[in-house]
Amino acid sequence: MPQLRDPILIPFARSVVDETAIDFITEPFSKRGEVWFIEQVGARNANKHETVVAIGLRRGSVNFWFRSLVLTTRGQWYNFPFRITALTDYQVILRFTNIDPGDHIYANVNAYILEPFEQPGVEAYRGG
Repeated sequence: MPQLRDPILIPFARSVVDETAIDFITEPFSKRGEVWFIEQVGARNANKHETVVAIGLRRGSVNFWFRSLVLTTRGQWYNFPFRITALTDYQVILRFTNIDPGDHIYANVNAYILEPFEQPGVEAYRGG
């Protein structure tokens, strides 16, 4: 079983100027080909309720959407279990819609890079 390394917390914060939608995208990892476990995604709009947040993964310029959620209480953090294992070639994307100028939106991504998995040798199965 792969072991978890140190946790990663990727925070985002932004004030809305005149956009109708804002995308938060995690930075690409410098080390490609590793595996990461995205455990949880959090989102908050400090000024308005009924903000819609779509959560997904991005690879290159293609988005794969998983969930769309509504933040029903102004200023409240909403933590969504994501629990996706993916190559580090993928980035987490959060799209905030139904936002107004002056809104302050926040998000965070909690994840881990997994240690490489090493297949036990045949001897381990034979008891030798």
